[in-house]
Amino acid sequence: MIGSLHARLQALRSQPQWQAVFANLSWLGLDKVARMGISVVVGGWVARHLGAADYGLMNYSVAMIALVAVVPGLGLDTLLRRELVRHPEERDRLLGTAFWLRLGTGALAYGALMAGVLAGEDDSRARLIIAINGLSLLQCSTLVFDFWFQVQLRSKYTVLAQNIAFAISSLGRVILILQDADVVAFGLMLALDLPLIAGLNWFFYHRLSGPIRAWRWDGGYARRLLAESWPLALSGVAVLIYLRIDQVMLRQMSGDAETGHYAAAVRLAEVWNFVPPAFAISLSPLLGRARQGLVADYERMVRRSFALATLACWAVALPTMAAAPWIVRLLFGPEFAATTPMLVLLAACLPFIALGVMRQEYLVYEGAARFQLFTTTLGALVNVVLNLWLIPRWGGVGAAAATLAAQLVAGMLTSFASSRFRRVGFWQLEALFTPWRLLRSEKPAA
Repeated sequence: MIGSLHARLQALRSQPQWQAVFANLSWLGLDKVARMGISVVVGGWVARHLGAADYGLMNYSVAMIALVAVVPGLGLDTLLRRELVRHPEERDRLLGTAFWLRLGTGALAYGALMAGVLAGEDDSRARLIIAINGLSLLQCSTLVFDFWFQVQLRSKYTVLAQNIAFAISSLGRVILILQDADVVAFGLMLALDLPLIAGLNWFFYHRLSGPIRAWRWDGGYARRLLAESWPLALSGVAVLIYLRIDQVMLRQMSGDAETGHYAAAVRLAEVWNFVPPAFAISLSPLLGRARQGLVADYERMVRRSFALATLACWAVALPTMAAAPWIVRLLFGPEFAATTPMLVLLAACLPFIALGVMRQEYLVYEGAARFQLFTTTLGALVNVVLNLWLIPRWGGVGAAAATLAAQLVAGMLTSFASSRFRRVGFWQLEALFTPWRLLRSEKPAA
């Protein structure tokens, strides 16, 4: 079967419309594997240095920021990619409008975050880490550079920017370990990445596409984008709830040490969480052209997209689950033995994340952002309710189980709740259990 699957992938890769997709995926994949591999090693060293309690405190602070980090995005990511594919001539107006929208909402989000932290957080170390790293909410506006690289399938420039910034920040964390720094210093080091990435992305954009002074604000575009993006923005809030609220609830219900064990599992699982977004970024332009009739067989293209993303996730999730005990012991040491079952459950989430991410691309092109909001809201509700029930009983293992259930519900089962998208649910089942069948070169049966 492996030989046949490899042959089908090679045949697909040889088709002209897929060549740029696979090239873009190669850049994103090589970048993330190398970067996340080093991050896990350095992160494990940091965890050993700080201990479970302080490591939990630092990751709790990051999770608090992540809970509001979706606000500056305004749900524009997929929508903006779609508009840039459809109307590349409007690049300056689209990017300029998105930039100012994100900057304004980022400032509001930072103010709201700090008001909540000052009112409800007693730990001065956590307040300081959140205050400094929360400035990233303003800097999210500069990520619009990346959208243009994505639709041009030129993600190698984003890769270069991220790797340079990552190398500098990783070196900084190693120096802090050698200097026996405390948790606040490590928390503040996290704030270094985004300004470096933003500056380098600006440099590459300026060299390739011209100065950003050509960008311009358009109130009409802003109103139109916001009218369509608000369900996606709320959907993003729901996604962040069921991805990050577990660490916040764990700290409140089980303490810093259990949060540290769970944060270590999240860190390891996130090594592969780049896979679904990488496929979405690389396949979105192709799906957009297919939806406009510029590429033949739109439905087949969508189903193959589901299959490719899910197959890649199975390929990394299953080995991670099998090797979890050895991975945890090697990277974090015996103190983090309780992390192992949490990692197994979080790795099992990956195929369902892929199904949800790829379905969102499809729903946006179909103008069904409100259905996406329904799916993620239900997923967040499932996650919070199960956390309330499972965390007091099983701690971090319960939180991981709640996350798996939420991903299953939000990413796949909700497809069957709508008669319009029930067929998408069957495509997802096909991709989940028999993805290789969708990679055949022959045309689908009528």
